[in-house]
Amino acid sequence: MIASFGTGLAGTDLWELVLLLGLLAMSGFFSGSETSLFNLTAGQLYRMRNAGRAGRMVVLLMKRPRRVLNTLLLGNMLVNVAYASIASVMILHASDAWGLAGWQAFLVNLAPLLVLILLGEVAPKMLALVIGEKWALAAAVPLTTIGRVFRPLLAAMEVTLVSPLTRLFAPRPAAGGDITAEELNALLDLSAKRGILDHSVNELLQEIVALTDLRVGDIMVPRVDMIAHDLHAPPAELVEKFRATRLRKIPVYEGDLDHVLGVVHAKRMLLNPGADPRGLVVKVPFVPEAGSVERALLQFRVTRTQMAIVVDEYGGTAGLVTLHDIVEEIVGEIPEPAERSPAPAVERLGPREFLLDGNLAIHDWADAFKMDLSGKRISTIGGFVTSLLGRIARVGDTVTYRNLSFAVESMRRRRIDRLRLTLQEEPQ
Repeated sequence: MIASFGTGLAGTDLWELVLLLGLLAMSGFFSGSETSLFNLTAGQLYRMRNAGRAGRMVVLLMKRPRRVLNTLLLGNMLVNVAYASIASVMILHASDAWGLAGWQAFLVNLAPLLVLILLGEVAPKMLALVIGEKWALAAAVPLTTIGRVFRPLLAAMEVTLVSPLTRLFAPRPAAGGDITAEELNALLDLSAKRGILDHSVNELLQEIVALTDLRVGDIMVPRVDMIAHDLHAPPAELVEKFRATRLRKIPVYEGDLDHVLGVVHAKRMLLNPGADPRGLVVKVPFVPEAGSVERALLQFRVTRTQMAIVVDEYGGTAGLVTLHDIVEEIVGEIPEPAERSPAPAVERLGPREFLLDGNLAIHDWADAFKMDLSGKRISTIGGFVTSLLGRIARVGDTVTYRNLSFAVESMRRRRIDRLRLTLQEEPQ
């Protein structure tokens, strides 16, 4: 048996064996390079810009990922075809020398394929996952050179094969590819856990990200609470409103609130108490009630204003929103110097009893009491209780939702002003 093995090995030229091992190494190089390059994150690519010539070459390569992939696939295909051809010749010589037949010949023919899969595909990919950046830096120069050498062949392959097949079978990629709010929140959480971000900074950034999901209707001052002035009324009434409320600007309208013309600034009106307010009107933007707070903030920036009139789906005035309201959503309540101390939105009366402001935003209440109300199209806790009652509330009305009991304490016109909330014991 040993003699026959020596005969078979002697019948195989040494250069074929060396070439076979070289092709196996090249196959592993292409396989590992594909894994390392296409697993690089945006952060790793950013760092590589300052990692010398090899790092800059990696960045340039990944600006054209399709060309890189074509280079890798072409190289791997040529190498594997050459490996299979030489291995077949070597196996044929060895089989003749050893006199192999049947299942023995089958196993010998299968051996080169298993070696290619293990050492030319699996092992390099696993190694590239561990040392991805180092492998990518080492592969940058060879891949760039190979791409230049085979550029005519790659161009022909792209035009005649890759592009037609891509248009035929591959769906058009989604536009943009921007990071989602969920991915950004996960990244912020991870950064906070690893100590990269301070906890307070993490919370602030997450509040900013949340603006994309927050609707203008969730934070606006509703129409019934708007302090506005009818231009048909005497100018003295507007002056008195400024003095009584100490507001810096007040919306003005003609006839009714669905015809808001803009705002009048207190400074200009108080300096000209006898002037016609029509000549002092400053136009403000209009934003949809269902629009995102993020877009409203962008509109404030573009128009250089700090107040917008909120309109509903029919074009009627639904309320108003200010830059102050949006900033409070990010950093929390900001008391103004001239602001009277209002009753707190949530006041604890006992271990399981609270007094709530009817205007408390539903998303703030849901966050505080760990409730999932994502499917409810209601902006305030008062509106939520009204929807549970199914009619206009009255003082003394009570209603239960899950383990929460609501009692109407006071009303303002037809709206709930204050609510008493009692947490009931969960049934065992």
